[in-house]
Amino acid sequence: MSKQRGLLNKTLILGIVLLFVGMSIVSTIGKPSEFYPVNKNQIISITNPKDLILYDHLAFIIGEGSDCHIYDFILNDPNNLSCVCEGSGGWSNIGTTWSDAGHLYTCQYGNGLLYGIDLETCDMWSIGGGGPGMNGLAYDIITGWLYGSSDNNYLYKFDLETGEQEQIGPFGGGVQYMVGMAFDANGTLYGWDLGNDALWTIDTESGEATMVGYLGINIYYSCDGDFCKEDDILYLVINNSLFICDKNTGQIESSPQGQFPEYVTVTGLAIPYEYEDIIPPKTTHSLNPPEPDGKNGWYISDVNVTLSATDDLSGVKEIRYTINNGSEQVIPGDNGSFILNDDGDDILIEYWAVDNAGNFPAEKKFFTIDIDQTVPEVAISYEIHYDKNLGHFFTFTTVAVDEMSGMDYVEFYRDNQIMKTVYGSGPEYVWDCEYSNITHIKGIIRNREIAENYVKFRAIFILTEESTGNYSIIDSYGFDKAGNMGWDEILGNLPPGPINKILLLKNLILPNNYTGYIGRFFIYATFNTG
Repeated sequence: MSKQRGLLNKTLILGIVLLFVGMSIVSTIGKPSEFYPVNKNQIISITNPKDLILYDHLAFIIGEGSDCHIYDFILNDPNNLSCVCEGSGGWSNIGTTWSDAGHLYTCQYGNGLLYGIDLETCDMWSIGGGGPGMNGLAYDIITGWLYGSSDNNYLYKFDLETGEQEQIGPFGGGVQYMVGMAFDANGTLYGWDLGNDALWTIDTESGEATMVGYLGINIYYSCDGDFCKEDDILYLVINNSLFICDKNTGQIESSPQGQFPEYVTVTGLAIPYEYEDIIPPKTTHSLNPPEPDGKNGWYISDVNVTLSATDDLSGVKEIRYTINNGSEQVIPGDNGSFILNDDGDDILIEYWAVDNAGNFPAEKKFFTIDIDQTVPEVAISYEIHYDKNLGHFFTFTTVAVDEMSGMDYVEFYRDNQIMKTVYGSGPEYVWDCEYSNITHIKGIIRNREIAENYVKFRAIFILTEESTGNYSIIDSYGFDKAGNMGWDEILGNLPPGPINKILLLKNLILPNNYTGYIGRFFIYATFNTG
């Protein structure tokens, strides 16, 4: 028979399949104990390090029978079917695949609408979407994406929430009607096409298909298939018979595993599996401000801590955390935040998440944070001293204390002008200030010399009166290592009242800024000596 005539016969068979229209699914027997035998087997693939529970070669078919539309059977015995969903499904759907959510996905032929089927209740619901007609569906157990092969030989990806389709790319390579697809246990996508009767591997990033080999058998439109993840064996339903296909060569075994009963026309095959969730959730944290807003790695404000968790299987139940080994705090769900507003050095935050299967990590994640929002305690005082060479001067002493990050330095200001910075951990910071700025002199002198910049004379007997003039403020600012600032000040004239002295037989040099009278023998003048 020529290939052209074969395609004509396949088209006739497709027309017969599409005669079953409507949507009249009857919710009948839910058989979870039969769906999922106690004898479960687990495998872990190289690319999917999660425990995969398989159901001892159990499989499902979609196909119209006399009084049933979904059946289950054991792969080595396709003639022995058990009804799962009674009544007529009215199938105009093509392609069926199992999902790790425990239900089937199928697509309506011709318009690409996506449906889900609950095998416990036999309810079928429309997810949505629509667009190019799909020939085959395949669900990737590793990434969680659903893929479809379209009539126009393109690979598509489905949004499982909305059914919307995203075109990935053409199969190319001479592919003609990729009528079925399936993922193996390692996440490789295979497809088989009608025009070449060949097996292909498909790149899920580009859609490009690469031929593995010819099947060696003539296939039809209603040729669905799936991998048994337990053995990594590809099964194809061809002309209502179940065949094994070698995924390395594309060759179909010469003899089928068996024939499906004549009372059913198979249009979809799905081999179930599910995950046993043994993987704990992953948790991360973020801070606001994201970096310390003080100096030397210290925060000087409240810190908002946000914890987020993800879990690919059962989902996140809650996030737990402790502060400095205190009592456990619980955030319901997979995201939440709390505020740190207490001072502390190396505040320890430990956190972890628990999923809905009860998994949690063996080791908690943690980070430390330094917070100092308290300004230093600062107090300034002064003393007056006299030195025969220096005259009168002040000693300003600031006592500054910080119990958290520790003191860094103190600044002294006179009338808003910085005078001195003293570094160190304290608690005492000292500034000596010569500050006898106004001098009143009267008495008897000799050897007067008045130059442009100075006045020089010998005091025989004089009376001096010194005062600090009329300044207003002495400020002291104390800074801790986090950058917080404390402050204290002294207001008014220092010291209160004048300082009087009698000088005998002294040589004096004073600045030439006097007011008053300076004669050869007598003086009555005021000098600014500050």
